[in-house]
Amino acid sequence: MKKSFKCISLMLSSLLILGCGSTAFSAATVEDNESVKAIYEKIEEGRTVLYDENKNEIPVEKLNNDTENISKKLPQKYDLRDYGRVSKVKNQGSEGYCWAFASVASMESSILSQNDLKSKLGENPQDTIDLSEAGQTWYIHSGIVDKSSPFYGDYIDDSSKGSNGGTSDTLAISLNSGFGTYPQSLCPYNEVKKGFSETLRYYSDYRLKD
Repeated sequence: MKKSFKCISLMLSSLLILGCGSTAFSAATVEDNESVKAIYEKIEEGRTVLYDENKNEIPVEKLNNDTENISKKLPQKYDLRDYGRVSKVKNQGSEGYCWAFASVASMESSILSQNDLKSKLGENPQDTIDLSEAGQTWYIHSGIVDKSSPFYGDYIDDSSKGSNGGTSDTLAISLNSGFGTYPQSLCPYNEVKKGFSETLRYYSDYRLKD
């Protein structure tokens, strides 16, 4: 049975490239005591400056005056291990797949954070769950052989299959493209150089939902 999981959405920030001496303004409103005032952001010479509606500069510290109250409400520590939300430690060996290991570990923590999915893993789910880092990297870096497929030729051309490095964005893009996740038993890490069956390309133990 296919399962699904919710990943924490990745926020992609846009880069604003400014010419010499150019400035940009954006406006927002914040509540200040009884009134609401406009806050303007001015970018000049690569530095972001905040102004009020009268174009007076506003110190960032003034907008963060609730930090002390918030800190009093936070626990002294927060450790995912205390809540059974961390999977077992893996060994990437000498290959440069740290990006894949980190991304897959994040997926596993997401699954372990959802009681409906966690309950299906049996006892000690944090030790049971084991998604494949190799499967993710292989299919991202291997082309579809079916020339009639609309995805033919749509892959990252890297002969190292990602062992020279990568980013979490690469994994996020693959999940958004319909790739599922793979159990370690089907795509074992020590066989990544051998490759995996084309029939597993869109297999999913868990699939991105939101």
